[in-house]
Amino acid sequence: MKNLDPGRYALSSCVAAAMLAGCGGSPPAGALGVVPQMQTSRMMSDRNAHRNAKWFLYVGFQNARSLDVYRLHGSEPIREYPGTLGPVTIALDPWNDVYTTDNNPSGGAITAYTPGARSVLFQIGPYDWCRGLAFDAEGNLYAGCYAGVREFAARSRKLIRLIRQPGVNEALAFDSKGNLYVAGLEGSGPRAQVEVFPPGAKKPARTITEGIQYPFALLVDKSNDLFVANCGFGSCYLSSGNRGSITEYAYGSGAPLRTITDGIDSPQAMAFGKNGLLFVANYGYFKKGSVTVYSSGTKPVRRITAGIRNPDALAVGPSGYVYVANYAYAKGHDSITVYTPDGSQLVRTIPEELDGPLSLGIGKE
Repeated sequence: MKNLDPGRYALSSCVAAAMLAGCGGSPPAGALGVVPQMQTSRMMSDRNAHRNAKWFLYVGFQNARSLDVYRLHGSEPIREYPGTLGPVTIALDPWNDVYTTDNNPSGGAITAYTPGARSVLFQIGPYDWCRGLAFDAEGNLYAGCYAGVREFAARSRKLIRLIRQPGVNEALAFDSKGNLYVAGLEGSGPRAQVEVFPPGAKKPARTITEGIQYPFALLVDKSNDLFVANCGFGSCYLSSGNRGSITEYAYGSGAPLRTITDGIDSPQAMAFGKNGLLFVANYGYFKKGSVTVYSSGTKPVRRITAGIRNPDALAVGPSGYVYVANYAYAKGHDSITVYTPDGSQLVRTIPEELDGPLSLGIGKE
């Protein structure tokens, strides 16, 4: 059985043991809710010149407990920040500042870095089990933590408001109209719903329940359709044999417009690629997993298996190349693999040995 890292999956063990379930300015001095900065940047060699040095790949490592920075086409980190608790989420704000959350059920921090992660801007916390990160159109940060979603002013530690939500708020997303979507796990079991908050609201305007089961990741497309990854990390497999699904909802609707099950196996992450293709990272609870690619239907147009070993995170570069974090818990099999925009060809592999790549982000200076 995979994914028994105690820090990474402690909540699943406590919450649902029966099923055996896993995106400038200077901050104000003396602000509340700040933990001392313990990280230092260690410069490392860059043996592979990047065709465009302004773009960077950010990788959060569970086992190495660090955030590493690569030039987008490089194979060696140029900077790393050790001393984290394993960045479980990486997100970029409108200014390309980099935000990470610690993978810690108790006392984790949110850390903000300058573009390119050249230095630390500030830290927020400690808070318990912050996993979901999202930014609104003004660049305000929303952090989904245990028992609530916190909104912070753009590029600041200043807390604007708290939306009280029970349990762990696993995933957050915004649509172009400013509506906030929140999904997560509740104290005694799953919140089998996605709640929708209008701009500035502390209470949801509506709740989506149809087609929702253990919602693990959220994504919104250009038409404001909502996509939900259900049953990530095998959270439903042992209890019901369900390998999961992707459900799509038209804007304003609570009924699925499309339900994808073909090719889905414990979906952990989603990303939109070139020409609107939907990429899904299927962790594969008892298998090696795959990345499946979908167009407008319910059948995959491609199954990516070359170089794949339990895919954990996805990111898409400025030219459409698809980056996959493979976290296999097996020596020599953890890696970052890169594919052509349509997913038809493996371009290169960055081996990571036992570092455990847990999250990905791509941004520029």
